[in-house]
Amino acid sequence: MKEAVSYDVIDMSEMKANDVVSTLAHEFSEGHLLHGSNYPNAIPILEPRQAKDLSTNDGNRNAIYATGDNERAAIFRALFNKEKLTKIAGEYLFGWTGKSDFKIQANTSTYDALLHNYDELFSDGYIYVFDRHSFEETEKRSEYFSESPQKPLKAYKVSSKIAKDLFKINTNDDNIVLYSQEELETLRNTY
Repeated sequence: MKEAVSYDVIDMSEMKANDVVSTLAHEFSEGHLLHGSNYPNAIPILEPRQAKDLSTNDGNRNAIYATGDNERAAIFRALFNKEKLTKIAGEYLFGWTGKSDFKIQANTSTYDALLHNYDELFSDGYIYVFDRHSFEETEKRSEYFSESPQKPLKAYKVSSKIAKDLFKINTNDDNIVLYSQEELETLRNTY
């Protein structure tokens, strides 16, 4: 039997991408953090998981990670189905940069999987809202972590329908791009 959640879940499935982005951006002004998850059901209490972030020393903790200013990163994490990516591409690597100029960087296998299997790799997900004071800030500005279980203040259900409006590949205004060879080498050699 699935455990019921004891917080509000707001369904944004029918909202346009820009409205989802602005609703989530408002959470930051309230002093909240956002965490995206592609798990298909709302989770009553989030548990720490072992992270594998090559870009920072703080990125490999057994923790819950959340953003303090990048709603697009939270949306991407909520909609991007890493389980399906693993089946299609095997080893994968991706990250992101920027806020207003948000870009997803990917290794070749991840980029190719997105290019040829885009619709399969996005599915509905949830964005969890947390109190900033329950988390510690990492060395990356506006990224936070908690090494203890956390109950969300609320959650937003988001639809994969907005992915194509936010995350673009093979268009004139792509924001899904390949890592350069130099960036890949730096990531591999640093961590």
